[in-house]
Amino acid sequence: NTVTFDKVKLSDANAYDFDITINDALAVLRDIVDLESLTEGSNAFHAADINNDGNITINDALAVLRHIVDLEAIDTFDLIDSNGNRISELDATAAGEPPTWTLVANGDVNMSGGFDDVFVVTDMV
Repeated sequence: NTVTFDKVKLSDANAYDFDITINDALAVLRDIVDLESLTEGSNAFHAADINNDGNITINDALAVLRHIVDLEAIDTFDLIDSNGNRISELDATAAGEPPTWTLVANGDVNMSGGFDDVFVVTDMV
């Protein structure tokens, strides 16, 4: 079976500290006005593209600002592969080497948030 999705949401809201601040909003705005470009495919780009439309626009900046003033919460992640592509489909029958994926917190452009220690597991093979 194949599962299609747009964003990832954690079952425990306390697992991750979404440290979304005015600095994140400014990074989005700087990209929009071409002062400091966010590299397409980078974690920062995916974090800034809140609505996952492939572009960083004023709508994304407004979403970050709404979060900051508690009008609308951002509590989702994007699943990113090792090539910087957003994953939106999982195939349960996939075989081969396991992929390397990264969860990128939407809105946290400067990556200042983090998982609570209780939810971090180190796998030692």
